[in-house]
Amino acid sequence: QKQAGKPSMKSGGGVLLVSTLQLIVGLIILFIYEGYKGRYLSHSGESPPPEQVPNGANETIIYEGGGGLMATTPMDGIFVYSIVINVFALCGLAGMMSQNKHLVLGFFAYNAVNLVVSFSVFVDVCTTIGVRNKATADSVPYARGVAAFLFFNFCLSCVACVFAVKAVDEIREKNRSGEGYSVMHFGGMEV
Repeated sequence: QKQAGKPSMKSGGGVLLVSTLQLIVGLIILFIYEGYKGRYLSHSGESPPPEQVPNGANETIIYEGGGGLMATTPMDGIFVYSIVINVFALCGLAGMMSQNKHLVLGFFAYNAVNLVVSFSVFVDVCTTIGVRNKATADSVPYARGVAAFLFFNFCLSCVACVFAVKAVDEIREKNRSGEGYSVMHFGGMEV
């Protein structure tokens, strides 16, 4: 039963769902990238053979450009992008849980920008898949996986923009009316 005159929370659950799905997508993209990086670095020939790695006290140690956090692979941008996806997904979750409209607005702003960025990166990855040569043919499954989740993230950003705008309005209205905002408040009933 809906209480007369009191606004009900309708979009909070949507923001929670979308931000959770975006967090999952960001983690999946990260795992796909890490699988790709491992395969790329093990087949790229960048690492010197073990007998050429200096091990003496007075030998010069040379930076090996093909490993660790600063590895250089053709898909390193995807690593950074997955971090951004995860950070803003957590902003959406935290904003809804803490009733902070500023975090939800940050989540909305990210998703508005992400509409353009995720689609552009998706198109770039798809184009790259089409021009792969035989030397990088084994990376095509990784690129296809990333492309699929980038498109899914684009779709989630479309939905997130709608939910986030409604949720901010509902948070503002509930704060104005003096009624406490609760993510678990659906249809006038507190769960």
